[in-house]
Amino acid sequence: MKTVMKKIAIIASAVAGLFLLSCTPGDYGIKPESPIHYDAPEAVTISTDVVVTPVAEIKLAEVSEQEVVVAPYTAELPEGQSINYVKLTLKAVDAEKPVDHVFELNADGKIAKAELQSMVTEDYGKDLEPRSYKASVVISVVVDGVSAIDSREFEAVLKITPTSEVWGLVGSITGFSWDNDAELKKVCPGVWVSDVIEVTGEFKLRFGRAWDQNRGGTFVAAGQPFAVTNNGSNISVPAGKYQVIFREASNQVILNPASGWGVIGAFAGSSWNWDLFLSADGCSEFFAVAKGEDCQVKLRKDADWGTNLGGTFAGYDEECVESGDNISLKNDAENKVVRLKLVSNKVTVETPAWALIGQVEGSGWDMDYPMYETAPGNWVGIYTIQKEFKLRAHCDWGVNMGGTLAALGTPFAPGGDNIIVPEEGKYMVVFNSTANTITVTKAE
Repeated sequence: MKTVMKKIAIIASAVAGLFLLSCTPGDYGIKPESPIHYDAPEAVTISTDVVVTPVAEIKLAEVSEQEVVVAPYTAELPEGQSINYVKLTLKAVDAEKPVDHVFELNADGKIAKAELQSMVTEDYGKDLEPRSYKASVVISVVVDGVSAIDSREFEAVLKITPTSEVWGLVGSITGFSWDNDAELKKVCPGVWVSDVIEVTGEFKLRFGRAWDQNRGGTFVAAGQPFAVTNNGSNISVPAGKYQVIFREASNQVILNPASGWGVIGAFAGSSWNWDLFLSADGCSEFFAVAKGEDCQVKLRKDADWGTNLGGTFAGYDEECVESGDNISLKNDAENKVVRLKLVSNKVTVETPAWALIGQVEGSGWDMDYPMYETAPGNWVGIYTIQKEFKLRAHCDWGVNMGGTLAALGTPFAPGGDNIIVPEEGKYMVVFNSTANTITVTKAE
């Protein structure tokens, strides 16, 4: 809340405006020569002092920011006065069991995009159809950021079109179809995991419930990675129950049988409620462990507690043996990505052999983004890079490398400088440990 607001200008980039306003000259202490108005088409003049633009619609797929402006306006207020948004209430018009969704608004009239997305999914499911809501917003005028001198509640009908920002599986999958996606969970940067699914024929992966980004390829064997490409062929596998792993960071897919050993615990937003099954090499996929987090995990067989492994664990890349205790991955240093490897009832916690770190995926040198070995000595990572980055081994600065990127697609020898990309975008970074070269290209 700002104590002095001579000029407020909130631009609704994705939302033109929202609410009808009704007041008389002098309301809110607003000067006649400084009317409140909403920036949107077909403004309606309620009085000589107030110009209002009622709206309409939010298309979440077109909102690039993490917060949505739900009540944009411009106004000039007397010294010491400011407008403060208080509360937004939304109620679905035609949901089966509509409920009031009450949001505390930011002072600038913004609300988290993810909250609106979750609300529509809760009310209507995961389709992407436009949905209508009865909306009301409460605003107040405050003096010196402390004392509210007036408040109003305004009502309108708001249409919200949800979006999807996750990868999903479509095709011959029990309970799903080519039009109904089995959504994946993101367990760490560049790694997506499905629930256990039953495959009865062919399937593909696609992003955002649309075909603009999709992946297909040729299945090799259960538990082994195979390459996928955009607009690749349908994936054909023997019928059965699987957990699908999509390594977006290297364009690889693994289908793990939904049996055998898996990791369960408190990681990647889970709460001991699903298993991350091990691949043919006895490894789980990488998952994130945040700084300051005490991540508790165990291994169990066939998604059942009848046979499980735990143990006392002292540090990364060490072994622990069979025990009843949870494996504690307490992390006091920095954000890490780890995976568990099981060999002869011994559990090793591993960090990625090579990873990107820097201005990657919106982070700031505080998170490793794993690379994957797609061929002997060929390590690949596909991520959005804002500007500078380096490579390092096992999430540690003891072994790291950078270099000078002269041209995209041209291999260069590793050096000590940060690698700088020409502009923000999604890039494929390849480290060839045999030739000792790094190559950076634009990713699809």
